[in-house]
Amino acid sequence: MKDDRPIILCIDDDRRILMILTKILSQLDVVCYTTTSASEGLRMAQEIQPKIAILDLIMPEMSGWEVLERLRAETTQEDMHVIIVTAKDSSLEPTLAANIARVDGFLTKPVSATEVLHCVQDLLSKKPNPIEKGNGAVAASIREADSA
Repeated sequence: MKDDRPIILCIDDDRRILMILTKILSQLDVVCYTTTSASEGLRMAQEIQPKIAILDLIMPEMSGWEVLERLRAETTQEDMHVIIVTAKDSSLEPTLAANIARVDGFLTKPVSATEVLHCVQDLLSKKPNPIEKGNGAVAASIREADSA
């Protein structure tokens, strides 16, 4: 029997954040997968086809922006929502995320359970905009702005 619950993939190099997200998301009727590795997250996304990906921006292996770019280029899941979670304190990041990278949510650490639940429930209830493939120029622009 197939499990029709929405799948959420959390990618963050901090295991404590993944534990917190897992505990928060356990309040919803979803299946939650986690990984501390960006490359493993990309592999998992191909395999499990998540409805929502929650990405940390700052990871040692590759940035969340790079993961986002590769998800868009490599995944076959065209209706996946993306939520960015970061400890970075920049008022520009949410604007870049929403308007340039077209992510669906932006949360600053430490995340609150209420914010996570509200964002995820909102995304699960709406039809997503298809992820545009091959948008490397946009991701490169974001990385440049991020490093400035």
